[in-house]
Amino acid sequence: MSKELNIFNNKDIQSFGGKTLKVNLERAETAIAGLEDDFRIHNHGNTQFSWQHFVLSHKGGLRNARQVTAEISQKRMALNEAKHNHARKVIEIELLQEMLDGGNCNQHPRLVQADIEKLTDDIKMSLPPIEGAIKDILILKNVYDQIAEAKQGYSEQDLERDEVDYWIRRIFSQALRDIRQSGVIMSGNQEAIEQMGLNISRVADDLLRYLDKESEAKSLGNDYLVQFLDASCKKYAATINSFIGYGGFKTDVLSDF
Repeated sequence: MSKELNIFNNKDIQSFGGKTLKVNLERAETAIAGLEDDFRIHNHGNTQFSWQHFVLSHKGGLRNARQVTAEISQKRMALNEAKHNHARKVIEIELLQEMLDGGNCNQHPRLVQADIEKLTDDIKMSLPPIEGAIKDILILKNVYDQIAEAKQGYSEQDLERDEVDYWIRRIFSQALRDIRQSGVIMSGNQEAIEQMGLNISRVADDLLRYLDKESEAKSLGNDYLVQFLDASCKKYAATINSFIGYGGFKTDVLSDF
């Protein structure tokens, strides 16, 4: 049990269940101690499965690479902050202990001891989040390495060019969900298809033909959907790249940065 709980040792404070507060605190500490190993299992935000299938679910490899680097950047900042706070608390404990041992405390020694115990517990509680951030970074780096192997030596310009295929896959997938749910492509996805410079009626025909074949497919996986989206990228990418846009903007990818 934590040392600071000793303040209740000689106090007959009634708590729930007909027990004293001291007894209930001991029960809580015992319960927490029994979960120490489990805390280390559940100390990060996402499982590998949820990272790979839900967080990093963009329909485009380089878009997922972008997401991975953004996630790692956030984890890196959190990890640096946690490391700094951890190091600061260690130093604070050392300085307080020196004051206590030297008898030159600027407050009562018992208060200094209480501060040391509080900081010690804070350090213990800060370790699981640090380990969790490390786990997430390692998982994300593993995913990134797989993407990088498939897209060896990619550049920022490659990422920009890959966006065309990404948006075809994304908007067409959303439009398919619209049709499955309501029988028509909803206005938001119709607008997106038009903004890419495509003939909405031609696209709708392709989507409907795909859904007819999908319903007959025997596969339990979505491999047929992947094939359809890949084929759609090959069919429509050139049209999108040649579309000037309603604002008159060319789709040239800048390469001087």
